[in-house]
Amino acid sequence: MGATLSRALILIIALWVSSAHAGEVAVTGHLGYLSEWEIAARAHATGESRQAEFAGPMVMKHVGACSPNGVVEKSGEIRFRRTGLLTSKLEGLFTLEDEQCTFETREATHEGIMKCPLKGGVPLSLKVE
Repeated sequence: MGATLSRALILIIALWVSSAHAGEVAVTGHLGYLSEWEIAARAHATGESRQAEFAGPMVMKHVGACSPNGVVEKSGEIRFRRTGLLTSKLEGLFTLEDEQCTFETREATHEGIMKCPLKGGVPLSLKVE
């Protein structure tokens, strides 16, 4: 009885992981010490792998109160992968104009840090649906 239950749980987990990694996902979030940047992206799965990888277009919009020249938007690309079996951590790359920044989020909260060349870490919060 125990072996059958174990196999059933493994099958359920495998189905959940594969469905969570399939298709297209919406990515939203905030970036900055005061969450002054909004992030919006649509990413699609880039291949069949154990750690699903996603990529797609992204827009960052400055929503802070200190925008003297109006709304600032930057467009680029997001690439990321989910790691972990039962909980997922995100690791990835933002490409904006000529700059590439890496990011990593903690499990469960998807809060983390974005790191760009010649700059310190910047707080980041992402939601993947």
